[in-house]
Amino acid sequence: MKIKFIEALLSQPKDNPFLIINNEIITYSDFLILVSKTISFLKQKEKDYIFINAEKNQFTLAAYFASQKLGKISCFIDPLTKSPEKYTSLADNNFFYFSNENYKEVLSSKSKSLKDSDQVTLNPFSEIIFTTGTTGKPKGVLLSHETIYKTAKNINQFTKLKNNDVEMHMMPISHSFGLARIRCSVLKGNKIVFMSGFGNMIEFYQNLEKYKGTVISTVPAGINFLIKLSKEKLIEFKSQIRMMELGSSQMTRQEKINLINVLPNTDICMHYGLTEASRATFLNFRKEIKYIESVGKQNFGTKIKILNSEGKNCPAEVSGEICIKGTNLFSDYIFCDNKPLYYGNYFRTGDYGYVNKMGYLFFKGRKDDLINVAGKKVSPLEIEKNINQISFVEESACIAFYNERNSLTEIKAYVVVKKKGSFKSLSHEIIKYLRNEIEYYKIPSTFVNIDKIPKTNNGKILRNKLEG
Repeated sequence: MKIKFIEALLSQPKDNPFLIINNEIITYSDFLILVSKTISFLKQKEKDYIFINAEKNQFTLAAYFASQKLGKISCFIDPLTKSPEKYTSLADNNFFYFSNENYKEVLSSKSKSLKDSDQVTLNPFSEIIFTTGTTGKPKGVLLSHETIYKTAKNINQFTKLKNNDVEMHMMPISHSFGLARIRCSVLKGNKIVFMSGFGNMIEFYQNLEKYKGTVISTVPAGINFLIKLSKEKLIEFKSQIRMMELGSSQMTRQEKINLINVLPNTDICMHYGLTEASRATFLNFRKEIKYIESVGKQNFGTKIKILNSEGKNCPAEVSGEICIKGTNLFSDYIFCDNKPLYYGNYFRTGDYGYVNKMGYLFFKGRKDDLINVAGKKVSPLEIEKNINQISFVEESACIAFYNERNSLTEIKAYVVVKKKGSFKSLSHEIIKYLRNEIEYYKIPSTFVNIDKIPKTNNGKILRNKLEG
């Protein structure tokens, strides 16, 4: 079996830059030599699983592609994880842990010229991405070589990535979104500038200018942060930034409109998907502005159905569980007790939403997060979207809680406010505003002032950390 990404690496002009890390330029030739050395190093480790401490550098990627060539399965661990053994222990000693302690030995290993992309030991599976979602419990998501290759091709088909693009890569590579962007670039042969988010904005803008970045890949929280603190500076690059991919968490309509206004010439592409079903839909903000509140249409190679609790099709505009089949689907869960759920051959995502008559998907939230108020299903996202529009609100999160006084399930809103003052009076202002925006039964009965909303690294709200 040929490894398509090794094949793509071998096909690129050897002197072309591949990675730029801390102003160090690593060419495709340099990187292939490192992959070869890593193959020599990992070949000695008679283990099936290579757990990679996924620091954002060339060694992590070399270990990834070397494992593909050898027929071993890469397992990515977030470098911020304090106890990697909680992941490695899942493999029953059939693993090797690759970290920065191995870099020197890799560099001193033998390098043989990579002449082909043939897999050394046949293995249809490429990698395991650990996902915690909003539950905090890790699940191993097993992905095949075929799935990651076809998904990367389908992403490139929508975003129209070019071989002369320079991508400002802002995300961790231990997660689905950030790693997929690497695969997309390998297939096209463009440059990638590695950065660790927008924390150092001076460095970001220096690199954006120096390397003439044309693509930015990031999460909504990152781009919102950038606009909030440096809107005018970002506008200076509106003719340079050709494309942006966003994902991993939701954006409000106003946030999307603000981004279009800042970068009117940019193809801003936002995806919906899961680690189990990457890039299931795409939306181009500017070209599909009529449906900007949606998460787009099903992507190439993907089919989406909205199914009810009996597994039957929901009519257009009627909400149900979002179910997916296609070339982007994972193979199985591993290293956990979870079993994937299906309606026929459609994977049940556990997400809730509806498709309109034009085929656009509207995401309502996690099925388990929906709040049952007197028999009516209420999406916390809708309430939060409206609360967050209020000028003195920074952000909010809504959950269900059981009111023992009246034995009813009600809605509780946790709110981070921008200004000091009586929170009781501010909550009255929130209620007054919501009465004009949403149905009465969707208005929270209780408001709690909180300093910070608990979230995952990708910006998803951890509702289980909030008390009901």
